[in-house]
Amino acid sequence: MDLEEMYEQHARQVYLYLLSLSHDAALSEDLTQETFLKASVKIRGFRHESTLSSWLCTIARNQTI
Repeated sequence: MDLEEMYEQHARQVYLYLLSLSHDAALSEDLTQETFLKASVKIRGFRHESTLSSWLCTIARNQTI
């Protein structure tokens, strides 16, 4: 799966998750972009022990913290 496909399939879910954490639309948009940037760098470390969306949401949560 390439980055564009991953973004298209999961960006809305990641954004909504971040919005539920931050209650700030602009911050959630920024964090969504940062999440996918970090995921693109770390995708080789994805071990398929969880779903891709769970992995992305974990990255998103860590970005929020």
